[in-house]
Amino acid sequence: MAHPFIPAPNTALIEMVYLWQNEIIENTFHIEKGSPFSSSDLSTACDKFDLWDSTGSSRFALVRDDQCYLSQIKGRALDTSSAPVFIKTIGTPRGGDWSGSGNRLPGNVTFCVKLESGLSGRSQRGRIYMPGMRGNMLQVAPDGNKVTTGYANSCVNALNALITQLTAAGLTLVVTSFYTAGAWRTTAQNTPIINAAFADLNSDSQQRRLIGRGH
Repeated sequence: MAHPFIPAPNTALIEMVYLWQNEIIENTFHIEKGSPFSSSDLSTACDKFDLWDSTGSSRFALVRDDQCYLSQIKGRALDTSSAPVFIKTIGTPRGGDWSGSGNRLPGNVTFCVKLESGLSGRSQRGRIYMPGMRGNMLQVAPDGNKVTTGYANSCVNALNALITQLTAAGLTLVVTSFYTAGAWRTTAQNTPIINAAFADLNSDSQQRRLIGRGH
């Protein structure tokens, strides 16, 4: 639905852009700090997400297929419609670390991880749809539509590591709500995320990742 620009003070949108089976897909995150994001702040934030993806025992690359390539990380301040933007290009697009047996699954096949705030209501919870899934992330028949517990735990560990790393850098991962009770807000509402978790092991479908559907 079209709507006027809705400001989100002291908030930035981070987009992690991947190339997966010749399609572009994205994961988006909102972060907050105590003042508006400058271009330099956005550059620093993009660096933090880059390090989270590539470094450490809970890096995000661990749960992404080796041919799902991170190509860009985009940052955009949301204070005004003309707020700063920054694009970090990954010099050599980075594939994930997951390999082994099993076919690469269609782009829409994913696994949903909840981003919890400890509060109820749609405006207070978020979710991330995992990119780059491979057949050996799934259980064997008769539960072949479910991911393995090991894969699910690794996804949750990676996202909880992001929360910790951002906090150490003075940034807060948030759910940003622009819409409530059937109407657009005049100013967006942020709610800090305190934990990542999964509700079940069922695989999911992200329709926007089907061929020709967009991101």
